[in-house]
Amino acid sequence: MSGTSSNKASVPEARAALNKFKYEVANEIGVPLKEGYNG
Repeated sequence: MSGTSSNKASVPEARAALNKFKYEVANEIGVPLKEGYNG
């Protein structure tokens, strides 16, 4: 990792996988996420 802080995924392909994972986890625990802004 570089010394700079960033919220961008280091590997471009990982972004879609992480996004999918985020929605799967939210769904499992009952958090109603929607596309776009989720606070």
